[in-house]
Amino acid sequence: ACMSWPFRQVINTKRFDKILVDFEVVRTLFGFPVGAGTHTVRMELRGLAAYVFQHELDHGKGMCVFDRFKK
Repeated sequence: ACMSWPFRQVINTKRFDKILVDFEVVRTLFGFPVGAGTHTVRMELRGLAAYVFQHELDHGKGMCVFDRFKK
């Protein structure tokens, strides 16, 4: 279900149950970058965490659940 969609409909979409995510971490102090550079973190997500990450990644790309059915 998506909280931004009216009626809170539950729509099953195909998602991976396990994903590997790489992301960059910037050291901050009070929201401002400090120090030099970033470092990469690799994280394995499974189950609900993997599902939610993929769902939110779609939102970051400007997609909603119905966009997945248009293809």
